[in-house]
Amino acid sequence: MAFFFTRRRRRSAWMRVAAVFMTVIIVSSNAASADRTFPVRQYEDGTIAIVSNHAQITGKRTAFRGDVWLSTINGGKGAYLMETLENTRKLNETLVSIKAQLRGGGCVGNNTKSALFNFTTNEYFNCTCKAGWAGQDCAIHHCAGSSHRYWRLRLTEQKYAYNIKEIQFFSDIARYDDTQSTIAEPWSGTNSLHVKENCINSAQYGGHGCDRAFDNNIDSWWSNWAAGSGNMSWIGMDFETPQKVSHVRFMNGRDLDSNQGHVMVVEFSDDKSTWTEWTGERIVTQPKEQSQTSTSRTNTWQEAISKCSVPNRNPSYTHYPKECVGGHNIVKFTGKTVEQCKEICSAMSNCDAFEFGVAYGGAGGYQAGDCQPQSSANRGSCSGSYYNLDLYVKNEVVNININGKELHQDSDGWILLLAYKHVGGENKALVQGTAPTSPTEGYSHVWLNDLGLTAGDVDSVRFYCHTSGHSRKMHFSTSDATIKSFLIDGSATGNKVSLWTSGTNKFSDHTANLPDASSSVWSTTLTEFSFYKSGNYHWAIKGLNSRFECDDGQGDYAVSTLHQIW
Repeated sequence: MAFFFTRRRRRSAWMRVAAVFMTVIIVSSNAASADRTFPVRQYEDGTIAIVSNHAQITGKRTAFRGDVWLSTINGGKGAYLMETLENTRKLNETLVSIKAQLRGGGCVGNNTKSALFNFTTNEYFNCTCKAGWAGQDCAIHHCAGSSHRYWRLRLTEQKYAYNIKEIQFFSDIARYDDTQSTIAEPWSGTNSLHVKENCINSAQYGGHGCDRAFDNNIDSWWSNWAAGSGNMSWIGMDFETPQKVSHVRFMNGRDLDSNQGHVMVVEFSDDKSTWTEWTGERIVTQPKEQSQTSTSRTNTWQEAISKCSVPNRNPSYTHYPKECVGGHNIVKFTGKTVEQCKEICSAMSNCDAFEFGVAYGGAGGYQAGDCQPQSSANRGSCSGSYYNLDLYVKNEVVNININGKELHQDSDGWILLLAYKHVGGENKALVQGTAPTSPTEGYSHVWLNDLGLTAGDVDSVRFYCHTSGHSRKMHFSTSDATIKSFLIDGSATGNKVSLWTSGTNKFSDHTANLPDASSSVWSTTLTEFSFYKSGNYHWAIKGLNSRFECDDGQGDYAVSTLHQIW
């Protein structure tokens, strides 16, 4: 289903207000008086106003009593409360300049409750964010984490030699640093949730147990080196009772190449058996010094916070052979595959693209398998053939608002109506009326009726599924009017086999037998056997209340599946 729209800018375009305060005392009078002469006015309530395009106040000392507001004018949006000047940094005694540019580079206006101003550097600092927003400029959408008994950090790939120095779980995000530049020091606060006696792990090496990652010692570490052949490496905490986790701090264990460039996910469980990834950020392990003294620490925390909706875990990328980006390197990892580098960039919110080393024979120095995430996708004049690099640019994902509902839209204009990531062994109820925000992590769906739309608003419908039961993928689209009408409320009234066996367009990754092999249909809902070949190949999302099937006849909910309708 494709809609086209004009993208809105994330930040407000603030107007500029400028003034120079040098040395004078302005005190609001409590005495009532008539409106005085322009440009200085005093109102009945004692308020004094200076009305001018530019204002300069000169004297030896400056003092303000009460709150000070910096506001836009001429109908501009919003205002900034600076609280009192006594709460800002110390003013220069001889010259103070305010350059109050309410701009995108400062606090994000619609997300900010108040902001203080640095009178020395003419910059905003200490943006106080509204509820649901975080970060230095209030640009990070945040929701409090959920409460569960077990929490863990898990590597997405098995590592037989891996080390972690320290982990900290927090119930709030008061100490979150979105610049990832906070020096790791032993914790002295009171609201860190970790308790080392209750740690849990996949395995450990000798005396390097999981308690060493929760002991408030930045110089010891947990190690799973040579500790068995399990299919995953993880470490976490049994809180004994459900605890809310909104913020995680992590410190890599050693400076070995084998400890770098791995994706770590945060997961929770209530039974220590079924684990679910939280809706927050992932962590990409980065190089850290193995040994540092208490007086010369430089290792910084890697941090992640919970989010209101699941980030796009699996974005698509556009490949540009022999191209690269100049001057926006984040970090370089070695010995990676393209797929591993995609996973790394996808897990980094500040990664717009990545450079990948290819043996072109150039003199630039990069080696095959180098993986270098980039904070920009501007290819410019960088020569990939010289540097031995290819560029992979992350395709932007944009949410679109349709009649008050936020929906996920991919780079080709398709809008996601249904996404069910089913975990093998689970049989959860379907969630109707909630738009999925991620095609790979969602578990919900909406129909056109939920959006105030009709079948006439739809150009095409796209179906996708895969399963852990086999390697085939189903991926096709259709513009058939009857199938488009099924999207109104999910009802498949009027369904017939011929709708599916002809007239569909297959995508390049389509390898399934369906829909062409369809021999039967149900006319109940679009999720329940709307096309299938009996006993062999089915499309089912909780069909008969328990069957999750993609081009097979599994007959139950034992395997993991992913279904999407766009």
